Amino acid sequence: MKSYRKLLLYTSAFSVASGIFSPLYLVIIQKIGGVEVFGVALGLIVFAEGLTALSLGKYSDKYGDKTLLLFLSPLLAIGILLYTLVSTPLELYVLQLFNGALLSLQQTTSMSYLGRVADNLTQGKQTGTWYGSRSMIVALGMISSGYLASLFGVDVVIYLSAAITLFSVILLV
Repeated sequence: MKSYRKLLLYTSAFSVASGIFSPLYLVIIQKIGGVEVFGVALGLIVFAEGLTALSLGKYSDKYGDKTLLLFLSPLLAIGILLYTLVSTPLELYVLQLFNGALLSLQQTTSMSYLGRVADNLTQGKQTGTWYGSRSMIVALGMISSGYLASLFGVDVVIYLSAAITLFSVILLV
């Protein structure tokens, strides 16, 4: 049960970071190009997620869920920070592939870890709590993102998202 609570805290922090970042993605795209850039960039991240889940999900079994999550979160924080440096469609596309692979591994590993640490008698309830809280926290992050960006600027909010992603590691330990 202690591992489940830690995973719930980790996922909550990660979800805040994800929610804060998500609306800013459109601002980043607008600086680089139009709808065609958005379509390609979004398609690439989803493609990378799918390819990674199919081919690298096994590393969660090999290295352990918690170990892999502790390794992935700092890489994801770096991936988030790199959005502040992107200035061309090609740079964005490469970053999308990188972050798509990392996000896929993070999501696959989180779900795998959830399956391992949830109590067999209340696994459905615990999964519902994990998913429901994650969704609501992402939504709150999205809602606050625009206000934060208006007050502090887009780059500051991206830095905050990366910092929270990095902080999520502490909650998992």
